[in-house]
Amino acid sequence: MRSDRFATKTTSDGLLKTVYTAMIIAGFITFAGMFFPLHQHRGAEVTNLVSYYLPWSLAYGIPCLAIATYGVMGISLSSSHPFIKKSSGIAGIVSGILVMLGSFPLVIAFQAWEFFISLLVIGGCVLAMGILQQSALNKNE
Repeated sequence: MRSDRFATKTTSDGLLKTVYTAMIIAGFITFAGMFFPLHQHRGAEVTNLVSYYLPWSLAYGIPCLAIATYGVMGISLSSSHPFIKKSSGIAGIVSGILVMLGSFPLVIAFQAWEFFISLLVIGGCVLAMGILQQSALNKNE
């Protein structure tokens, strides 16, 4: 039997799932945006692929997949864990800023302007949804 505090729906519940879905999309798109220009600029002189891909994967890929993983956890656990629900706005704001900052290495190192602009827009959308979710949570309290 569920407690009544989890059964009540608020106006921020729809936005909650939207924030976490945007985090999942942003995490995977940023991860793909890391590998595509990296693979295209590899060149024939690179023989040790691990030493070529590993520094980018550790510094760039792990945060991207962490954002996507937290989004999956947020969608699946938001109804049973109130902490996940209350931290959704802050997680969206932080994720949006990280995705926006993650677009700069792509344009600086690889001149991948298409990924730079798309990640800036995606990060801005996640940031805006996080701000809206945080303001909706503050109104409900």
